[in-house]
Parts: sequence; structure tokens; C-alpha cells
Amino acid sequence: MSAPGYRNRSLTADPADQVIANEGGESSPQAMNRIVEVVEEAFSRNNNNTVIVTHGNLMSLLLMFFNKDFRFDDWKNLSIPDVFLLINECNKVTFQRVWKKRY
Repeated sequence: MSAPGYRNRSLTADPADQVIANEGGESSPQAMNRIVEVVEEAFSRNNNNTVIVTHGNLMSLLLMFFNKDFRFDDWKNLSIPDVFLLINECNKVTFQRVWKKRY
């Protein structure tokens, strides 16, 4: 089920939009906390590489957590599929897009 306006609500600049949660769902801050916990757990393990698969809104919230400049226009420019590499060096996380559009 799709809620009207939900697709555009996750990354808007209006803080009031950020805390809205559909019945049985979660708000953007709740979703962001959930994915950040997963990534931090992955970073805490001794594995060299970990793959995390998610949908675009959650990925965008994760990227926004690590780069406050990542906003709605960046989200709109994501491709399907899209792949980002997250790099954790001395507890500073950066990311780079590694997916190249082939069409």
C-alpha cells in the first residue's frame, strides 16, 4: 500500500515531514536509526567487506546520516539499482557511488 506523498516526504527539508509515520510504519528518524545501527554493527565486525541491500528511501536516509548535504535532489538522481561503497576510516564514514548507469 502506498501513502499519498510518501515517496517525496522522506528527504524533504521540512522537519515536520520527518516525524510522520504511517500506521504500522516508522518515521524517517526511526528508519535512519535502524539502518545506521545495522551499518555500525557491520563496521564493528572484523570482516573486510559486507554487503547491505536495501531500498532507495532507506539508503538515502543512511547517506544523509553520513553527509548532511545529501538531500531530496540527490535521492531523485539515484538509479535503480544503485550501489554505494561506504568507507569507515578512524570512525569517519564517507561514501562513493560505484554503480555506473549502462543505458
